[in-house]
Amino acid sequence: MLRHLDASFGTDEATRTRLWYRHWIDEGLDGVEAMLACHPETGRFSHGGATTLADCCVVPQLYNAWRLGADMARWPVLARVEAECLSLPAVQTALPENQPDAE
Repeated sequence: MLRHLDASFGTDEATRTRLWYRHWIDEGLDGVEAMLACHPETGRFSHGGATTLADCCVVPQLYNAWRLGADMARWPVLARVEAECLSLPAVQTALPENQPDAE
């Protein structure tokens, strides 16, 4: 798909980041933010007071959003959940920069 964007529209890496990656990050996280903001079960984490599979999925997506310079202020509920998750030693250990092969 990215080669198609390059060939069809003459995109470069900066344009792909802005128009492709960031678009889909924004779309996805906007939806998750809206769902968590109005759901009565949203608690300390995405669903209640303990981590769930939802948090295991959200944290990497937010990591990618940070990495690509997304406007994180648009997702306050997700930011709160992320902060709770990042306070856990297991999550800290799992971060990409803490892996043995991190460059």
